[in-house]
Amino acid sequence: MSYSVSQITTLKAFLDANAGTYGALSDQDAAVTLNALTENRVRSSMTGAEVFDNVDSTEFAALTDSQKSQVLSLCSVQSVDPANAKPAAQIIIDIFGNPSTTRTALLAARDETVSPATTQGLPRARAEDVRRARLL
Repeated sequence: MSYSVSQITTLKAFLDANAGTYGALSDQDAAVTLNALTENRVRSSMTGAEVFDNVDSTEFAALTDSQKSQVLSLCSVQSVDPANAKPAAQIIIDIFGNPSTTRTALLAARDETVSPATTQGLPRARAEDVRRARLL
């Protein structure tokens, strides 16, 4: 699917700001580079299921019934930020401790590798998208 005008404008600004990287590349090579998984970022949220998947089973088994209920309640929330001074982070620390295997796993699960296009809020780039952006 082709980029919208707004997406082309965003891509143009990104290509201009990064001319040293993209300027000498063909449209096809620029698209490949834009789609390469080279950028690390910290996700600002996870699903409750992702949180539950990162709860250490040994630590969970050692919890009281009340603590287990709190964890399950937290994991039933659609979107959670389990780190960095958020209420969910404090719940995890209060229940599992800091440091804990669960907290460490959750912090690691927030890290993801994405493409430069993704960091700009763009879908997968095609050579045609790069060509259109360069023509603006």
